[in-house]
Amino acid sequence: MALKRTPSPEKLLLARVAFGVGWLSALAVLVVGPAYRNGYADLTAVRQVFRYGAYGGIAAGVLGLAVSLLLPALAADRGGPARLLDLSQRTCAFAGLGGLAAFVAATAGRTLAPDLAAYVRPDAVIAFAAICAMAAVGFGILASLAARRGSGKPGTLSALFGVGLGIAAAFMPLSWLLKAQSVPAIHDIATDTANPPAFNALRSLRGDAHNPPEYPGERAARLQAEFYPEIQPVVLRLPPAEVFARVERRAREAGWRIVAAETAEGRIEATAVTRWFGFKDDIVIRIAATTGGTRLDMRSKSRVGVSDLGANAERIRAFLAGLRD
Repeated sequence: MALKRTPSPEKLLLARVAFGVGWLSALAVLVVGPAYRNGYADLTAVRQVFRYGAYGGIAAGVLGLAVSLLLPALAADRGGPARLLDLSQRTCAFAGLGGLAAFVAATAGRTLAPDLAAYVRPDAVIAFAAICAMAAVGFGILASLAARRGSGKPGTLSALFGVGLGIAAAFMPLSWLLKAQSVPAIHDIATDTANPPAFNALRSLRGDAHNPPEYPGERAARLQAEFYPEIQPVVLRLPPAEVFARVERRAREAGWRIVAAETAEGRIEATAVTRWFGFKDDIVIRIAATTGGTRLDMRSKSRVGVSDLGANAERIRAFLAGLRD
């Protein structure tokens, strides 16, 4: 069977490089969570791995998509289905590269050209690029399966698997970055910012905490009011004892580690631990009788990090919504 064009060794090498970079980046991002959870890495190491894992993932995606466009087929006649899938793969690869370029431009444009960057949503652009890139991977695999025997495209699967691994490596770091840009840089949320519930029993357990147990003050309260105005005290038309029992039961169902449950004081303290990284957020709930029922105040504070990426507000919002049901 006549060759259409022989792939150059350099292109085949670049395809393998894309796969290797994607694999190493994905592996680094994957293991840093358990490493932090078990004390083998600190928060600085997590940030560095996420940063360079995202860089490596994006590089693998760009390189893999570009190489997949340059690698020729071994034969001119790959069959109608394979040629159609090849065309679909190339179209998606071009679109994915364009999306990645737009994301980089939008991110850099926040500093270089903020007026122009304001018209581009980085989260939407990177989502578009990721969808197109994964579609290119899928079409490329299907094209390889549908192609006639002996008409393959050497190196294509290595390049496309590099794209897939690169997307996997960059997904979590980029999602955290985009989330951080949409929420305030605070890590302590309370339903009562004027008189937030205080940590008592948890103070002795916060030896590994970078953030002190005291409420950070007016700035945090102002940002919370701006971004999370719905975080407010809850009044239930139930006696305090019944509310206390319900709150304690739901806290245990949520998987929180209960540290203190003082019925007489109307105070519950607990710690929520994330599954993968083992990040610890401390929670205190204050229950007090009020006119017409029982008032419940809740506070959730991260032990580490300047921004909680909205986790504490989401925890309070979900918990209080469950109590109202």
